[in-house]
Amino acid sequence: MKFEKMVMNALARFVIRFHRIIPFFTAACVVLSILAARNIRVTTQIKDMMPEDNPQVESLNQINDEFQGGATLIITIEGESKDEMAACAEAFAREIRNNPEVMQYVNTINLKMERDFLTTWGFILQNEKDLKKSRELFSHLNLLPFLTSLNDSFEETYTGEKSEEELVTHSQESGAVALLSKLETFFLLLRQYLQNPESEPLDAQAKKFAETFMYGDSYRYSIDNRMLMFSITPNFPVNDIDSMVAMMKGVKEIRRSMKNKFPHLGIGYTGEIAMGADEQEAMGFDMLVPSLIALGAILILFLFSFTPFKTIVFTLITLVVGVLLTYGFVGFTFKEITIVTSFMAVLLIGLGIDFGIQVVTNFITFREDGMSQEASLYATFTRAGMGNLLAALTTAAAFFVMAGTGSKAYSQFGIIAGAGILLCFLAMVTLLPSLLLWLGKKDPSRFRIPTIRYRFVAHLGKYMHQKRWHAIILGLMLTAGLGSTAFLNRFEYDFMKLEPQHMEAFRTYDRLAEKFDISPLPSMVIAENIDEARHLTDALEKLYPVAEVNSIAHFLPSEVEQESRLEIIRRIREMGNRYEPGIKYSREDMEAFTDELQRLEWNVIEMGDLSVAALGEENRIVKKRNDMIREIFGANKGAAGQEVFQRLITLVETDPALYAKRLSSLDSSFTKEMDRIISEMAQVDRKITSSDLPKELVGTLLSLDDERNLIIIYPLLSVVDDDGGKRRFNRVLEEVSSGITGWTRLAFSWTDEVFSESRKAVVYIFAVVLLVMVLTFRSVLKTIIAAVPLVLGTVWMLGAYPLFGMKLNSVNVAVIPLIIGMGIDFGIHLVHRFSIEQDIEEVYRYTGKAVFLSALTTMIGFGSLSLIGSFPSIVSIGAVLFLGIGACLFASLTILPALLTFGKPEVSRKLEDLKKTNVSMKPVASKKLREKKG
Repeated sequence: MKFEKMVMNALARFVIRFHRIIPFFTAACVVLSILAARNIRVTTQIKDMMPEDNPQVESLNQINDEFQGGATLIITIEGESKDEMAACAEAFAREIRNNPEVMQYVNTINLKMERDFLTTWGFILQNEKDLKKSRELFSHLNLLPFLTSLNDSFEETYTGEKSEEELVTHSQESGAVALLSKLETFFLLLRQYLQNPESEPLDAQAKKFAETFMYGDSYRYSIDNRMLMFSITPNFPVNDIDSMVAMMKGVKEIRRSMKNKFPHLGIGYTGEIAMGADEQEAMGFDMLVPSLIALGAILILFLFSFTPFKTIVFTLITLVVGVLLTYGFVGFTFKEITIVTSFMAVLLIGLGIDFGIQVVTNFITFREDGMSQEASLYATFTRAGMGNLLAALTTAAAFFVMAGTGSKAYSQFGIIAGAGILLCFLAMVTLLPSLLLWLGKKDPSRFRIPTIRYRFVAHLGKYMHQKRWHAIILGLMLTAGLGSTAFLNRFEYDFMKLEPQHMEAFRTYDRLAEKFDISPLPSMVIAENIDEARHLTDALEKLYPVAEVNSIAHFLPSEVEQESRLEIIRRIREMGNRYEPGIKYSREDMEAFTDELQRLEWNVIEMGDLSVAALGEENRIVKKRNDMIREIFGANKGAAGQEVFQRLITLVETDPALYAKRLSSLDSSFTKEMDRIISEMAQVDRKITSSDLPKELVGTLLSLDDERNLIIIYPLLSVVDDDGGKRRFNRVLEEVSSGITGWTRLAFSWTDEVFSESRKAVVYIFAVVLLVMVLTFRSVLKTIIAAVPLVLGTVWMLGAYPLFGMKLNSVNVAVIPLIIGMGIDFGIHLVHRFSIEQDIEEVYRYTGKAVFLSALTTMIGFGSLSLIGSFPSIVSIGAVLFLGIGACLFASLTILPALLTFGKPEVSRKLEDLKKTNVSMKPVASKKLREKKG
């Protein structure tokens, strides 16, 4: 105890001697810290929380270097008219191209597949089997025989004996949906033409019919045709936050302009770029606003807790100084922080104020007891200084230990938080006393502002000490009950639910995922050459969880494949007449025409039914069929669809003669346009190479040396909706290639790391805390007693959390070890003070009040996060820590008083200690007088 007293006296002498210099020196440090803090950036990427040598992180870094991270910005347009959505998309893309502020960040705009490319290379991109079927179909281009041939081909492919081979993979599913979309548009146009053939020139309509069948939709529409999407790839890596934010600023301005021009359309944005920019905006809010609200709430609390207003101001100024010094430390060292570290300001506000409360509470109490300023400072440092220092060292050590877990996120957080604790403590024991000595010289007893005396803390401590066995029994019962409910905790594996849901990028993500039935956040892998790309693409497309694969291999068939396809294309080119000119349809022909329409509808219905076996009841073929026709449940009908075929059949049957004449007119022009397009597409006589590909494809999927290829893998939405589906998706991808990386794979790697490293952190922190307490208290019994509130509080928190309907997640689990570093302070302060005072009521009158206010301010800080945080993950951090600190406080006020007199504590020598200080002090009032004033 003599050494502790000597250290505290020396610190008090230092502050008293230099109390006018310390504020100016601190101000200079704060200015430097503010300048350094301007360098800080916040990254929300999962990979930045993981070790650099993680294989998936290494893969993603390589993709960042060579393919800008494979990141995209997705623009969505929602409406009822495909033409209007297409016009809006064209206008949007045009505005981007004409805006140099945005184009400086753009690599490619992937708006649509250009018709010229499809005309030149469309046939060679079809597989050999499809080309042979196309050749047969092209031999009868007149509308009625063409429809008959279409049905024949449809039945052979999708409803015949070998149909099960065509509806197995999601790649085949996508092809089938594209065919249905083509048929849907074709027959909707046909009905419109038959109803109003004069709406536009016949040749123009015939061209539209032919292009629809040969090319399909140029743009990418959702299954129900109510959403169009296109993507933009940036020319910067996804971790370039400044470029990301600047690009999105321009895109958002264009979006506002487009919404004014197309008021009936909904225009949104999502993808990694948009999400990253929105995350930065939300993170800026979460880093600032909760901190300001916490400061405001603490100010109000202090107004009713401490009498001199100056004291409140000095304490808050010192707290802000400690936080700014910490940010300066980060600006000079790390410069970039992760989402786990982003709530550091609130953490330091809650914890840093604790040291100030201990100083102020004791200083004011001693002043009210009649001591001079200098004597009050000596007494404060002697009585509470070592407990304060021990709490700071223990908490800081607990945080620093996190750096040894091996986790990058834990390491960064531990070092920054530990340094922040020490800097806040240093400010509170140097700057705050200096301000109190220099500018706070009025006698606090003269103030008569109504304040809360917190007598209930001392009364509660005394009562629980007197009813010690009742308290212990109730504590054990509560621990048993909440210990059992702790097993009700559930884990949230959906990382998207941890994102700021109110931001546009995340609202659009949900709508896009629902409309297209895929997750817009892909996995990726680099193929070293085109042969590897073909192998990986083929293997990936056979996997059930994979909805779609974007690969250069789709556009560069092998040499052998191209040679066989060129031979079939030559035969198509050399075909004779493909149609009969001048055909005239009769009423009988129209009856045959409606029969073929009915046959086609039945084929589409059967196609959907057969697809269920391999692709499930909610597959996209079924959804497209239901939208085109209606919901079908065996012999029963569900919700109505567009009834594409029945409405056309009904129309024709109202006046067969009239529509026979109109169909004959269309037939003449349609066959000529079809023949023209087929002839143009059949002109190809050489193999396609990478130099023939559209720049949008090359810029997105091919490296600059034309060797390495980026393969982008989109999972089914239903697969990533639950934990089991995600794990299956990751497992099957790992079986194909260990180099596959991306959102889902990184998310699960991070989750596994959090569980592993959290366990390590708990063990390491608890061990260090116990070691520091044993060395300080030099008593195992005191150490155990001081740790009781922490242990009980942690159990109570885990038991209470699920009762509020909340789930644990990979972010709030990461901060549970912090409760050890923070919750241990209460026991340390109270046990240390009891070692000196040997009086429960006195301990809880002085230190108990300080502990109560310290915990309350910490809870205010974390409560502000849980109440107004933008990120659900940040909200969950606030909730976990709020409950954890609250539970530790409750245990400190109820269970700890019942345990403090166990063992043989030292005899208090408080009067003797005070008399030995070399400071002139006013006589200390009697305990009776102090109680009267209290």
